[in-house]
Amino acid sequence: MKRRRSDEAQIQSCAMRHYRLRGAPDVVLFAVPNGGFRHRVEAARLKAQGVTAGIPDLIGIRDGRLYGFEIKAEREAFDCDLTSCGIYPTQKEAAASLPAQQGEKNGL
Repeated sequence: MKRRRSDEAQIQSCAMRHYRLRGAPDVVLFAVPNGGFRHRVEAARLKAQGVTAGIPDLIGIRDGRLYGFEIKAEREAFDCDLTSCGIYPTQKEAAASLPAQQGEKNGL
């Protein structure tokens, strides 16, 4: 499990590095630090502050539209479509709740 998380972290770091070097000036891209293990007290505090399960790893905004990008490093992710790539139900629910993404394909 640690290996996958590390791979996903490296992919996300590369994506952000690429954006910072070559990103379009009219695009805003930022990370949402929702993942990782937390002790019960810290998890409760963060939940009270609005941390929400399933929110994508990266959020992009362009022309007033919101895009969510979920980083996946599972081997199976290369042989699947957007509905079966190891996306958790909470991630599907969160993606559907993002206002600008309703009715559009998600970047999962």
